[in-house]
Amino acid sequence: MKVWLDYRLPMPEHLGFNKHINNSEEAIHLLKEGNVKHISFEYDLGAGSEPGSSVAKYIYDGAFLGDIKKITWDTHSRNPLSKRIIVPLMLMAERYWKELEIRRN
Repeated sequence: MKVWLDYRLPMPEHLGFNKHINNSEEAIHLLKEGNVKHISFEYDLGAGSEPGSSVAKYIYDGAFLGDIKKITWDTHSRNPLSKRIIVPLMLMAERYWKELEIRRN
């Protein structure tokens, strides 16, 4: 599943996205199910929802613990906090996935 996490912008189906999520809680629920292959982050998810960084933090924690298998990601957010919070968390998640892969081989 290719997830578009955004509460304002429409999902770009022409880019292969097939699931539009507008809040962090639902995104985390899908990640727990293990069907997410790619996620594109927005930082701001509107009133009443945790920011997209909470999803990145969940992925980071899951990668560290080995509970979330490797996924690809990007951020389409214009909020500068996206680059300061989401990107570093996801880069660390990538590092944990790579270390886990090395240990398995």
